[in-house]
Amino acid sequence: MLALKDFKKKVGRKVNHAIKGKFASGSFLNDTEDKAGPSNEEHIENDICFFDLQKEVVNQTFEVSNWYCVVPVRSEQYFHASPLKMVKKHSKKKKYFPAYLAMKFEFLETDLKNVAKKMGRFSIETLIPIAKQIGSAIAYMHSKKIINHDIKPANIMVEKLDHNGNIGANSVYKLIDFGLAHHTNHPIGSEAKCEKFMGGTMNFMCPEKIGRNNIREYDLYLSDSYSFGATLFSLLFGYKEYSSTIRNMKPGDLFMHYLKTIWECEITHPYFLSIIGKLLTHQFRQRVNQKFEVSELVLCGSGAFGTVFSCYATKNGEKTFEQLAIKVIRAESLATSSLKKWKRRSKREMYYLHKLEHENIVKLHDYLWLNNPEKKHFPAYLAMKFEYLETDLEKMAKKMRTFSVDLLIPIAKQIGSAIAYMHSKKIINHDIKPANIMVEKLEQNGNIGANSVYKLIDFGLARHTDHPLGSEAKCDKFMGGTLIFTCPEKIGRNKKREYDLYLSDSYSFGATLFSLLFGYNEYVTRMRNMNPGDLFMQYLNVAWEFEITHPYFFSIIGHLLTHQFRRKYVKDILEMLENPEQHPIDYYFYKPPDGFPILKY
Repeated sequence: MLALKDFKKKVGRKVNHAIKGKFASGSFLNDTEDKAGPSNEEHIENDICFFDLQKEVVNQTFEVSNWYCVVPVRSEQYFHASPLKMVKKHSKKKKYFPAYLAMKFEFLETDLKNVAKKMGRFSIETLIPIAKQIGSAIAYMHSKKIINHDIKPANIMVEKLDHNGNIGANSVYKLIDFGLAHHTNHPIGSEAKCEKFMGGTMNFMCPEKIGRNNIREYDLYLSDSYSFGATLFSLLFGYKEYSSTIRNMKPGDLFMHYLKTIWECEITHPYFLSIIGKLLTHQFRQRVNQKFEVSELVLCGSGAFGTVFSCYATKNGEKTFEQLAIKVIRAESLATSSLKKWKRRSKREMYYLHKLEHENIVKLHDYLWLNNPEKKHFPAYLAMKFEYLETDLEKMAKKMRTFSVDLLIPIAKQIGSAIAYMHSKKIINHDIKPANIMVEKLEQNGNIGANSVYKLIDFGLARHTDHPLGSEAKCDKFMGGTLIFTCPEKIGRNKKREYDLYLSDSYSFGATLFSLLFGYNEYVTRMRNMNPGDLFMQYLNVAWEFEITHPYFFSIIGHLLTHQFRRKYVKDILEMLENPEQHPIDYYFYKPPDGFPILKY
């Protein structure tokens, strides 16, 4: 009985949702004389009348000649036996349920599944009209707030084949089978989320819909997008090979594997492949495009904690010239304890980036969370929309090896200004290093130039303190950071430490400047056995053997890398950089050999 109810609901949806208005007429054939159904089924039976099970009834109702079977449709999944015997035998006991359903359609010659088995792989030239016509049908269906849930080659019919029985330039493609279709109250573009499995064919279903441990959360419209992409890709890849390969991997993963192989050959339609890629990507990436109103995302780089994409802002669907960066952080695989730390860190970063407005601090435009269905209180993904910056100082340092003092001075001034501003707001960064300093306005050859601009990023470890700059903002906890840019007193000995919060940022700033001056790769190697201050003093002893043109700048680095009782705040260092004539060189740790000329900054 339960299976019959599901069957009746499904065929009712076929009439009401999808093809209502496309039928010439519709009839349920039933053995019983009872024609009235229960009140809660009236919405299904509005346009359906019951007749005796006779071919003559079908002929008279549909006004057709004698008909014959083209494709047998079996329903064992509903009745668990031959429907001709099972339903006829028990139909009088189940008086409100029809034994058969007859529907009159326009005649369509075959479906894409049969054609795909015959043709093997489809060319992209053949796929483009399929994508346009079926895409138009899906877009129309979505505009009516209807979700199909079962888009696949077997549900796409073809008419107007050529004389060889193959697909031709004039072939027409039509979507059929709306038995799993559902109506949603959410318009397209809104978050039409669903946590229930609404049916479909596994080989063409998005991973979020399948879920994990019977827990799922997915966007209804985007689930159809994924099925549409999987359908196109199965025809491109070869339907038989796709069906056998897809048992062990997801369509999106198979597509990426396919791309790595296909790029070795001549590609005539890379744009069409990128369209399939957009359909088969994670639903979060598609929601990023909708939420942030940006063009397609282009991968810039990825690391342990996230992936960065570049894109352009869009206005009324048209791409503008404003380039943006999207940072996507994935956290769905983290343990609950790690998720708590990650969530706190992400919230802190967004709070401080919104609060701080400075020309040398990266600007955060917007952000987007995607909830984790398995851990309700934790997001699975976080996307942040930033202004676009070309590269970071770590990459430039690996490329350029060492920086001249002439290049370091504008870096010190701009980043020093950002740190001083941040400290004036009682915010400590805790993670100043070359990788967290971005660069824009590079020269044509891709190198740093006189007009380059430097901006501080990554405030995930930032903290607010109640102590103003100049007071003793002491701390005895390790607040995070990168060890090779961290002051010794912050690391401590035997887990005992006490350090000044503001001066810890000063030390990291000095270590950053020195690593670029010394050579980043060699600096990282040497830092395994000593701290930045000791390496700096060792460097000075060697540096005097060469001509030094900026001893004043070396003394500034020395002020930053010395012990915290002599270390200066970044705002004082900035004052020294801006007005060197008012601040003589401190020879406490930086004394040239006898007879060496003392040069001004």
